Amino acid sequence: KQQDEGLDMLSKSAERLGALSMGISEELGQQNKMLDGMEDDLDKATQRLDFVTKKTQEMIKRSGGKQNFLIIVGLIVVAFILILLILYS
Repeated sequence: KQQDEGLDMLSKSAERLGALSMGISEELGQQNKMLDGMEDDLDKATQRLDFVTKKTQEMIKRSGGKQNFLIIVGLIVVAFILILLILYS
């Protein structure tokens, strides 16, 4: 009788573990699908970023190189600082 009770408890534990493992398996399947979607989105974003980087490099070369680009960036920063000084004074 004790042996039957022990086997019954073992059987119930095995059923619970089986159900738990099925739940984990389903969750992992869903998370894998989500990761695959994120990987696709990341690949697309990387391709777009590469395109923008190449176009920016071409624009810098056409506009006279890095020196002119740095001058433009510097002037933008100075203009931004002047605007802030005007707004907060």
